[in-house]
Amino acid sequence: MIITGLLTGIVFGAVLQRGRFCVTGMLRDIFLNKSWRGFTALLILISVHAFGLTLLTGTGVLSPEISDFKPVAVIAGGFIFGLGIILSGGCASGTWYRSAEGLVGSWIALLFYGLSAAAMKSGPLAGANDWFKQWSLPVTTIHDALHISPWILVAVLWVVTFLLWRHYRAK
Repeated sequence: MIITGLLTGIVFGAVLQRGRFCVTGMLRDIFLNKSWRGFTALLILISVHAFGLTLLTGTGVLSPEISDFKPVAVIAGGFIFGLGIILSGGCASGTWYRSAEGLVGSWIALLFYGLSAAAMKSGPLAGANDWFKQWSLPVTTIHDALHISPWILVAVLWVVTFLLWRHYRAK
């Protein structure tokens, strides 16, 4: 188990590093380089995941526990997460492969990722976390809120992803 985990980690790290896979960098490229190429790669990843998750959930193999939507927690958490990404210079995946390259700033970012997650989950900021979660809406998923099949959203995602992929493949 340990050896397969190490081998998987090494392969995954090599793929991240070789592909410079960083969500922040992909979004940055849209605005700075006017390129959606990296974002298209991310959409391919999300499309495959959406198909697999919808299939496994629909067949009953998985039954994820989905809580109600907590808009204040989502907005506050997204804002704090965005600040963290700006301060650390990248997302978690980018920080991991850059730390393996020896970038000391990424080591510090990883340390603070862990510390802040622990502080919010069970540390001194757990009360703030509970306070943000006190407001909720009885909406669990987008397809439930729209009263449509999840396969419709998966199909729309696949069409958009295919069109972007075809555009960059033609280049």
